[in-house]
Amino acid sequence: RWWTQRHDLEPKRKNPRQGYKIDRVKLASLIENNSDLMLKELAQELDGSINSVFHSLKVMGYSRKKNGTLQREKTL
Repeated sequence: RWWTQRHDLEPKRKNPRQGYKIDRVKLASLIENNSDLMLKELAQELDGSINSVFHSLKVMGYSRKKNGTLQREKTL
């Protein structure tokens, strides 16, 4: 059995967190300067994925709401 082959019963140490994939300071400055950029365009600017940009924006408290033909606005 695998537990008899292991001599110490201490819990295994997990890998330390690598940090955030997206630089949130740079993301915030991009949003302030270019508020109409889409997630795909933000991801290309930051060399990340669309999902990581979306998650970072969600954690930072940003949301985008489309109101038909009205201009898109950032809400906090």
